[in-house]
Amino acid sequence: MKKHLTLLLLLTIHLISAQDLNTLVLKNKLSILNDRAFFLFPDSAKNMARQVDIMSADHNTNLETRIVYNRGDKRLVLFVQEMFLLGKRDDFKDTAAQKAGGVEYTKKIIVDRDSIVGLLSSPITFDTSRDAIFIGSLTVVTPDRAIFRMDAYINPEAFAEKKEYMALTDKIFKTITKGTRSNPRKARVEKIKIFGSKKEFEFSLPDNYCITVDQKYDFQVIKLHKYSEYSGTDWLGLTIYLGSHPSFFYPEYGFDKYKELQKSDFIGSNVDWFFFENEKEKLYLKEQKIETDKIEKNIVVHVAMSANSKVAIDELTEIVKKIKLKK
Repeated sequence: MKKHLTLLLLLTIHLISAQDLNTLVLKNKLSILNDRAFFLFPDSAKNMARQVDIMSADHNTNLETRIVYNRGDKRLVLFVQEMFLLGKRDDFKDTAAQKAGGVEYTKKIIVDRDSIVGLLSSPITFDTSRDAIFIGSLTVVTPDRAIFRMDAYINPEAFAEKKEYMALTDKIFKTITKGTRSNPRKARVEKIKIFGSKKEFEFSLPDNYCITVDQKYDFQVIKLHKYSEYSGTDWLGLTIYLGSHPSFFYPEYGFDKYKELQKSDFIGSNVDWFFFENEKEKLYLKEQKIETDKIEKNIVVHVAMSANSKVAIDELTEIVKKIKLKK
């Protein structure tokens, strides 16, 4: 008799728990990517940045957002990333079942209003060996064609209710509304203040470039991102580190020696750049550590250009050449 009562109690708790998820009212409006968009969440959901170690820069709110909804020992996490891609509705035409990273999933458009298009990707199979189990993703084309993605994860304790959490996630996805901020993409001159200095860098940026800045008490990282088409394969990136402890990127890219030295200017100095290439993998890297008193004493500038084509490296080189140091 006692055993039956225990089972009945557990079943009742499960049913109440599931019903709570199914009937949750979403009225907690939270900003995504520093006002790039807004969604409605359960009342107790919170914007909680990922933890970083003491030596790392805090996460950039223009690049990522992490929303956490706890329900007892069960957790739903919605993680949003700026993709630096440009798209349109037609890019989401193919909604056939696909497989990526060993996970099978289906796709369908669930948002198509107010110049916003949202593509839902739902897994058919689940990797339950992980602490964070992927249960769905929304890829969003915003009114200015820029794309961001929101991925949903639950912890193992919540997996027994995965269907209810997936339904809740879809419900949240559908509440999206337009944001009030967009990243600048037109050709322009943009100035970035150099930390610990009265000077600044002046960049002459072509169309579709965006700058982000990360900073801690003893270093600063400036990154240039280029928007590419959702259906394309091109990518590139430029990183400028200012501080006392820069590290070369080439070991992380799998290179052990450079192919050649390439000469070009940076803030009025002629620099010998290490150039690396892997034609088979379409991976190219150009970088150097530059000691210069033009900014401040004991500041080392590490500039790294990476891309999947030599043409893109040349494009980045021209941008670096045009950087000016202003007082």
